[in-house]
Amino acid sequence: MILECAVFRPAGYVGLSRRSSNRAAVMHTNGFATISLFSAWHKRALEGSTKGSHFQVTNDGTVEQYVDTDFAIGHAFDANAFAVGIETQDDGDCHKEWTDAQITGILAILFELQVPAQLLEETASDGVGWHRQFDAWNHNNHECPCDQRQEQITSVIVPSLAQGSQIKEDEWPFLTM
Repeated sequence: MILECAVFRPAGYVGLSRRSSNRAAVMHTNGFATISLFSAWHKRALEGSTKGSHFQVTNDGTVEQYVDTDFAIGHAFDANAFAVGIETQDDGDCHKEWTDAQITGILAILFELQVPAQLLEETASDGVGWHRQFDAWNHNNHECPCDQRQEQITSVIVPSLAQGSQIKEDEWPFLTM
């Protein structure tokens, strides 16, 4: 599925397997100051890699989509087969909280994917989680996302999903660019 809330920039991956139909997303922080991950993911795709993410949400809330959500991409090891990967810009500092605009962009993705207001389980399930939530998703044992963003998942993202309010198209930041 190509989402309406995102600018679709296909990175050119080939040979990806189908993702299960779970309504699931794993949140990441990318450790880069760069706004777009398109060049990095496109380079990896040309090299035959299947590592990347479905989405990137920049500090200003712009959402780029690099992979159709029907396909699995390597972002969280055991969760790859059932969850989409959402990277978020952090300017090289994963301790920064997401901006209000980033939260709006994240919620736009989650609402469009109909992700329910619950945390993911370690195995195939519906909900939202974070990369280091389970060791099976974080073989590299790195902070992703850091505590501040993990706290925002439980205190802002999940409660916002529970409220069920959709993000209106005129609130999608990239549409005003």
